[in-house]
Amino acid sequence: MLTVGNFAILCACSTQTLRYYDRVGLLKPAQVDEWTGYRYYEESQLLDFRRIRSLQGAGFTIGEIRKLLHAPAEDVRAALRRKEAELKEKQRRLAELLKQGFPTEDMDMDKEIIEEAKQGMQDLCENLSAEDLVELGLEPTMLEPMKARLKEYWEDYFRGVFILRPGERLEPTDTGWRREGWETIGEALKDLPELEGELRTYELEISFRKPVNEVHVSVMIGAVLLRNPGKKLRLVVNMIPNIDKVNRIRLLRV
Repeated sequence: MLTVGNFAILCACSTQTLRYYDRVGLLKPAQVDEWTGYRYYEESQLLDFRRIRSLQGAGFTIGEIRKLLHAPAEDVRAALRRKEAELKEKQRRLAELLKQGFPTEDMDMDKEIIEEAKQGMQDLCENLSAEDLVELGLEPTMLEPMKARLKEYWEDYFRGVFILRPGERLEPTDTGWRREGWETIGEALKDLPELEGELRTYELEISFRKPVNEVHVSVMIGAVLLRNPGKKLRLVVNMIPNIDKVNRIRLLRV
């Protein structure tokens, strides 16, 4: 039997992640001491942990993973095929939205595409988990406030609150705030200054060693919004190539 700490080392994750998996019913300890409350795991549970991580990486929600974790192989393959088709369709629609540009009053835009993009962001917010925050070095208690702020943000976005006025251009200027050598987004943003202005655009320019997905970007935006309560800010996350494998971040005002 392995203690939660030793099992976390084998899984290359935090003990907080394992406790979260226990709480949501994904990976429960093989034994819990009734007197001390200490959790113990078996080495055979490493396979379940790897399955959970693989399904999370493929975009499945906690509820979906719970159903698939011990499902027959054919059921898992069928679910993966459905998820692949779903992600491809979402990618196609988002690419179409980017290609045509966000609609202004004088643009004739396919309302179906807008609704699909809006629904995609709402689904992303709804499916954020405490484990996503822990992975990026943020407190799981931030989850519900972050979801609320992100939903409000994307409602404003798709209502056109942040649309540029005719002739207005985005010209980024360096605010002077930058950090280097951090390990997690939470660590990088912990001393981010309060952002000035209302309906102002800011850009986070990030060079990150690890691959970044849409969940990571959403959490970054949510973390900044939580540090600026009551403000309507437009936030852009710009990933740049990581040449020397050092995590860097800087803040630009647009």
